[in-house]
This record gives sequence, C-alpha cells and structure tokens, in this order.
Amino acid sequence: ALSLPKLSLQPIIENAINHGLSDLEEDWQIAISLKRVKERILLSISDNGVGISEKRLQAIRDDLEDKRPLYDDVDHIGLKAVHKRLRFIYGEGYGLELKSVIGKGTIVTLVLPERGVADV
Repeated sequence: ALSLPKLSLQPIIENAINHGLSDLEEDWQIAISLKRVKERILLSISDNGVGISEKRLQAIRDDLEDKRPLYDDVDHIGLKAVHKRLRFIYGEGYGLELKSVIGKGTIVTLVLPERGVADV
C-alpha cells in the first residue's frame, strides 16, 4: 500500500485554493493523479487557477533548492517544508516539481520512490 509522510498534501492543496483559485469566479478544479514512471511514483496536484509567472515560479524553485533565502517570501513555506521532508526521507532524487502557465493553472508533483514509501 502507498502511504505518504503526514502533511504532504495539505500545504499544496491549501496553496492551490488560496493562491491559484481564489480569484476565479467559478469552475474551481483541483485534481489529484497518481502514476508510476521508471521506479518512481508521481503524485500530482493540479488546479485550473491563475497560474504563476515564470519569474515567480523560478524564484519558488530556487527557494526549494536553498538558492535564495526562505523568509523573503512567506507564501510558500509549506511547499518548502514538504520538499525538504521528502528529500530528507527519500534522498536527493525526490521532492517537489512545479509547473505552471499563467491563466491555465499549476501542477505540483510529489516525486517519490516506488519502493520504500512509508507512513512517516
């Protein structure tokens, strides 16, 4: 059975609601998908929200990899906590991946090992 570290999905879904969907009038959508690719489990959370600019997306990615200070933007502390926890438990090849298109939405993918996913 597949299990995840506790509180792995909550910050991602909360961000989708608070940042991605809050400005939409209607038709809010959040989807969760799971697939196995080359001995990895990819668990993706996507929304049809406002999206993230490429500049902001790169800043978030840089922050996840400690290439910029955490506290210069408190909006994604939850994402960083999830990313760091996944890296700590599973190693360097795992964590969060983010994709986004302005006006189309955002996809946050948890990259997990196929084997050894434990309830932590």
